Amino acid sequence: MRKAVFASVAARLALAGMGLAVAAGPVVAQEVQEVTVIAPLSVRQPVGRTSSGGTVDLITVTHRVGYADLDLTRSADAAALRARVDETAKVACKQLKTLYPLVPADPDCVKAALKDAMAQADAAIAAAGGGK
Repeated sequence: MRKAVFASVAARLALAGMGLAVAAGPVVAQEVQEVTVIAPLSVRQPVGRTSSGGTVDLITVTHRVGYADLDLTRSADAAALRARVDETAKVACKQLKTLYPLVPADPDCVKAALKDAMAQADAAIAAAGGGK
């Protein structure tokens, strides 16, 4: 009798699992609508030296800028995405300065962060057929 109870419970759990799988339906991959902003900071480390004279480390801060709420076919929304990317680059560079106060700030940090990020934004706008 005890085996019958366990078998009955196992059968119910299996049926419930199949029901959940059917209820969930097919899984569809969704396109991630975001631009990645990477703010760079080059740091020279005077502690250890190589035979070529020193080491350079690259420290980065990465932020993601979502745009799922924007209709990139509209020029106002395309401009809004570009503004978000610009502001995020400034925030990321400021964050680097806060995290590494003893390292001289890179005056080209925002420009470097915007180079790839704005290209991503422009590609998303172009793919949507907008920004005109």
